[in-house]
Amino acid sequence: MKLLPVLFAVLFVNACFAQNDSSRTWTSIHRTHYTIDFPSDMILDTTMEMGTDLFMNTYQENPADSFSENIVVAIQNLDEEEEGVTPGIYTAMQEDLLYEMYKEFTIEESTILNNASGQFHKWIYSGINENNRLKWEQYTFIAHKKAFVVTLTTKAETFEKYKELGEKILNSFSLKR
Repeated sequence: MKLLPVLFAVLFVNACFAQNDSSRTWTSIHRTHYTIDFPSDMILDTTMEMGTDLFMNTYQENPADSFSENIVVAIQNLDEEEEGVTPGIYTAMQEDLLYEMYKEFTIEESTILNNASGQFHKWIYSGINENNRLKWEQYTFIAHKKAFVVTLTTKAETFEKYKELGEKILNSFSLKR
């Protein structure tokens, strides 16, 4: 399975959510297989670098900060033998890699949920990467013979600050049928 490129794309692309959510105007982007809503002041990158389909960021609020929070949509084509995989099984395969990649990797929440796009796996996990203690909230959907991985990445100590806005963006993700 080609999980490593998806994991790198999700874990290393940065964006910052500096502004108060209530003062923002929202917009949508419509991609081939999905739509997602986001604040219109965010910079949108669809160049597909580092294996991402979509990368969102805003202007950095503190230039001295070496890490900025991000939202990433990564898409992985599934091989024939992977076509029957569920969001939970796909996430379990990612989990094994993450235990190897991050110091003090911990899963804080792992839940199978349903929404208008179908079944998805939500998990929140944390670990240490290059001396940064990070925290992720990730939704994994399986459709169109692809895995869609939508991820909020923050420093662990700023997770609660960005969680509401991040979840609003994550929850707006909608697969096209």
